[in-house]
Amino acid sequence: MIYNSVHCGSADLRVVQSTGKRLLLNAEPFGFGPAAAIAAFASHLRPRCSVLGYAGVGHTLDLQRGLPYDSVHDLTAKPLDEWRAVLSGYDAVLTALDNEVAILAVDAGLRVAIYDPLAWYFAEIPAVAKRTLYLAQDFFGVAERYLERHASCHQL
Repeated sequence: MIYNSVHCGSADLRVVQSTGKRLLLNAEPFGFGPAAAIAAFASHLRPRCSVLGYAGVGHTLDLQRGLPYDSVHDLTAKPLDEWRAVLSGYDAVLTALDNEVAILAVDAGLRVAIYDPLAWYFAEIPAVAKRTLYLAQDFFGVAERYLERHASCHQL
C-alpha cells in the first residue's frame, strides 16, 4: 500500500505489485535513510517475488543483513560491468534514490521504481524519473510543487 505519495514517470505500479518477479532492491549510500527504507520494504515484498535480491555498496549493506533476500550483492568499488551482470538476473529494480543504478537498470530493459524519501529536499525530479515509476514521499509542499511543475505527475 502506498500512502501520501506522488507518482511521476511512464511506468506503472505493477513494478512493485507483480508476483513471481525477480526483484532487486538498492539504496543510495546517502546516510542511512535510503538503506533503512529499502530494508523496511524487503519483508513486505518477499511474498510477492520469486527472487528478492539486494545490490549495494558500503554501509548500505549493513542494514540488509538478516533480511529475507535470496542474495545480497556487495558491489563496493566494482566496475559498471559487474553491476550490469547482477542486473541481468532480475526483472525489476526498486531503488531508494540511487539514480545511477536506475539509469543502468532502465538501459538494461528492466522495470524500475525509484522511492524518494527526500523529495522535499530536491528542487527537481531526477531526469531518469521520467523513464521509471517515481514515488516521492509527500512531506509539506512536495505534491503541490511537483504537480505544478510536471504534467506527468499525479497524487496517489
